[in-house]
Amino acid sequence: MKDTECSLKKVHEGYGTGVGRVLRVSMAVTLGLVVGCASSRAGRGGLPAACDAATVLVAYRLRAGEPGEPNLQISGERCPNCGGYHGDSLDMYAKTQRSHFAPGYFVAPEWVVTEDFFLPAAQIAGVTVGDRPATIERRFPDRKAMLLRVAGAPHAPLKMAAGKPAYAASANPQAMIRNRLLAPARAEPPSGAPARLVPGAVVASPALLLDARLRPVGFSFDGSGEPFVPQGAVSVAPDADLAAPAVAAAARFIVPVTLAFRSPKKARAGDDDFSRYVRYRFRASDEADNDATVRHTFAFRATSSRLLVYAPPSCLARLETITAYLSPSNAVCATFAHAYRQVELFAADLPAAQASPLPAIVPGAAARRAAVAVVVAPEGRGRLDIHALPVFLTAPTPAWRDYPVQEAIGASLVSHDRASESGVFIFPLGDPAAAPLYAPAPVIRPANAIGGGGYDSDDCETLLIPAAMLAAFAHAPASEVNPALKPLPSDKEDVSGWLGMDLQPLTRELAEARSMLGATDGGRFGAIVASVAKGSPAAVAGIQSGWVLHTLTPEGSVCPLSVWLEENDSGGEERFPWDQLDEIPPQYFSRLPTPWPPAVTPFNAALGALGVGSTVTARFLLPDGSRRSNVLAIAEAPLSYVNAPAQVWKGAGVTLCALTQDVRDYLGLGPDAPGLVVCAVEPGGAAVTAGLRPYELVTHINGTPLRSSEELAALTARAGAYRLNVTRMTASRVVSFTSRDPTKE
Repeated sequence: MKDTECSLKKVHEGYGTGVGRVLRVSMAVTLGLVVGCASSRAGRGGLPAACDAATVLVAYRLRAGEPGEPNLQISGERCPNCGGYHGDSLDMYAKTQRSHFAPGYFVAPEWVVTEDFFLPAAQIAGVTVGDRPATIERRFPDRKAMLLRVAGAPHAPLKMAAGKPAYAASANPQAMIRNRLLAPARAEPPSGAPARLVPGAVVASPALLLDARLRPVGFSFDGSGEPFVPQGAVSVAPDADLAAPAVAAAARFIVPVTLAFRSPKKARAGDDDFSRYVRYRFRASDEADNDATVRHTFAFRATSSRLLVYAPPSCLARLETITAYLSPSNAVCATFAHAYRQVELFAADLPAAQASPLPAIVPGAAARRAAVAVVVAPEGRGRLDIHALPVFLTAPTPAWRDYPVQEAIGASLVSHDRASESGVFIFPLGDPAAAPLYAPAPVIRPANAIGGGGYDSDDCETLLIPAAMLAAFAHAPASEVNPALKPLPSDKEDVSGWLGMDLQPLTRELAEARSMLGATDGGRFGAIVASVAKGSPAAVAGIQSGWVLHTLTPEGSVCPLSVWLEENDSGGEERFPWDQLDEIPPQYFSRLPTPWPPAVTPFNAALGALGVGSTVTARFLLPDGSRRSNVLAIAEAPLSYVNAPAQVWKGAGVTLCALTQDVRDYLGLGPDAPGLVVCAVEPGGAAVTAGLRPYELVTHINGTPLRSSEELAALTARAGAYRLNVTRMTASRVVSFTSRDPTKE
């Protein structure tokens, strides 16, 4: 055949009904048929000419969906490079004015059978067979097929034999690439070893099934070797609502949930963006999670009394109440039970009075059948935005923990703008009382490193796993539970972990000097232990300065995390303007960074996220070339400036906080030195007017040493004249003023 160049317009207007005529058009999606046969004789014989003549190309013209609705993506074959499924969404087809093509077969003079892609009726602008318009007349959901009525003159159909299928003729990818028909009467066999169909064989659909004499006996659109013919098969009308029963079933298992949180702590003066970022680095999936006080989400009702709530870990530290809406008029308070190590879910228990029987969730992985995908997204308090689309379940793929996963369906359902908030549940077709077949599992992909140097943020991938396997998490063993993820009191919500090691980032030069280039990837991984705090977990384990901390393996994990510190991760690198402090207008005091480096680093923030009280296995590289492993318990980090107790002195318009070790180290003060740090001032207040400035140290009030917030409260209980001994670095002075009576304001 000779290829003929043409315009894209001719692709839509010039199609005939024969495959040979179709394939004369270049720039078109072409169809090549080959015979998978058991012998070279059958391969040389090829297909009967009648099969070629009755094979046609069906084109779907598509229109874009409504904003906010799930957008179906027509996935292609599994990508050999990334393992995912690539394809264009229906909206992209509509925007680029492209048709979606599929092979079809004349089974009667005016009837064509073709594959059912379960395209939403509202997004089908038109269907053509060759150059003739067609309408969808019947659908066969369980066989992924549908019947089209074609306008125009009758066409010679395929004549079906009554034999059993022995061969399958299907689209050949190489033919599609080369724009050639590989199935004329004397076609060469396809590359590879063709095989005769055997019972239970998976067929590369869509395919024409033939008997041993190469006579058509049926079709396969669902990957099954069982022949399908429209006559006598169970069908439904094209406008039948296949999704409504699944939406009714979903109402029993998918529950709207509203989470309420206490307000986040107000940032202390000097608690800059860096410090706040690293405190929440391993607790927040996005910046908004840090400040939210209400979050609407949904839960999977795994048992009659236990919910699995979809929420990121960042929500849990400030969580106060869980409200589940079992119906629009029945809002109940659920109780937090626990969160999990490897899925972004937490379990919550309903009151005993609300426990009601549910349909049994059948174990096992359903495949090769029609079903309904129910896409849910929170719409507000007690409301879910629900869309349901018929889908066809393919053979599941082993994925996380070898669970059978519906990858193609998970990849084909995308959302315009709310993909991160939505979830996809798969329900059986036509049964309003059925349990779900598949449910979304937001699986956490652990970080590769810890410490802020890179690759140190957990990722999440949502997989469609059998609903029974997800429901098993409702009563998962202790090894699945993450004790660090739970609601915390306000004074513990930003606690960091601590091992008691002062770490220095490793560099290539240091690694080369220690003969560790290979083990540390050229000095990228690893941290030198500069010092060990007395009484710390590291000191108890006998860790010594000079060792190199190489990896940490969290409790319950089999994946070690490489320690990767950045050279500038301690912050506080810029020189603080102590000598210009008196020249800065008071209204800008709150913007001043702290003079001392923040005690909260990405490393100890990550330790806090792993859980105070949990253990890590630390692997060290020793100076003599040996290696050593120690199990260390993560302790709560000592108080630092950002979370030290503070006392407001309203009469003076100033707030002072405890003198913590990070500030003592910066100022060179011993453990017994008195004083409180000025952490906030009120512009125009008595203290600021008298000359007191942020980050100065108040050591005495009216000659009495000041050591705690309680002493400050006792010494400043009344209005009157006060003399403060103030230290700015090494310089000392006296600040005097008269405090106002805050009770009279």
